[in-house]
Amino acid sequence: KLLKQESGAYQQDEISLSINSDSFISAFRALSGFRQKYEKDIKLSLSPKKKAKNENEDEIDYGDEDKLDLSLAKMKRVFNKHDSKNMEIIGQFNKGFIIAKLEDDIFIIDQHATDEKHRFENLMKNCKMKSQPLLIPKDINCITPQQEIAIMENLDVFESNGFKFNINESKQNGNRLKIISLPMSLNPHSKLSYEFGEDDILELATLLSENSIHTLVNATQITQCSQSHHGHSHGDNDENGKEAIIRPSKVRTVFAYKACRGAIMIGKALTRQEMRDVVGNIHKLDQPWNCPHGRPTMRHLFDLSLLTKHFKD
Repeated sequence: KLLKQESGAYQQDEISLSINSDSFISAFRALSGFRQKYEKDIKLSLSPKKKAKNENEDEIDYGDEDKLDLSLAKMKRVFNKHDSKNMEIIGQFNKGFIIAKLEDDIFIIDQHATDEKHRFENLMKNCKMKSQPLLIPKDINCITPQQEIAIMENLDVFESNGFKFNINESKQNGNRLKIISLPMSLNPHSKLSYEFGEDDILELATLLSENSIHTLVNATQITQCSQSHHGHSHGDNDENGKEAIIRPSKVRTVFAYKACRGAIMIGKALTRQEMRDVVGNIHKLDQPWNCPHGRPTMRHLFDLSLLTKHFKD
């Protein structure tokens, strides 16, 4: 309900609705059965009918398209992330999910997973890892010439991840670098704490030394691409022109943990503006479909045109 304030503005107040679980389940099953029936009708309408006698054998009668408003393409929707800007917020379900409407389609959006992915991508693009200097510079063992070149040509990428090096050009290939600083680990009392070292440097150097950016994008170790250096692009720009940074797996795991802990939790009641903010962030994401841990951010619930068709008939 709406409460009128002294200023004359209206403020939305929370109300509780009592729902009979048996009736709700029964109605949902009825709607599911109704949808399955129309899916079967669609398949039948798209399958070739038997040819009439004396009909050209090269022609196939696929039926009258006007008899059914739905189509297979309509059932198999493709949701573009930019459609989120046009979504209408219906409300919150069970203090964990946002119900939104796009034309005739109803979607359910996981408030925690969506906010977590927004925070994760923001960390991936903008966070510069704090660095801890070493008392004694450390050699990098088992480094290939390609990895060494990748490090020397992308020092800014390594510094963004907390790694710093001393370069001695007079040394032979494979011996020109010494580690002088490593990323700081998280609080040792935290549930997640990592020690960074040579393996993380070599992993990042290998990613940077790949032949093409397409190989990097398709690699399982990387979900975002990196900054450019000396005019060479290592990543894709987002819609705001901000480039993401290549991260080693441990750094991505740390960011995923931080994003999860800081995200909106299941069980929190949201205002309409907070729901609007969560949904409004979807179109800004590079990969909005899953949180960093693989949890889906949204699902299609129902097509309201099915109900319209049902009551018309």
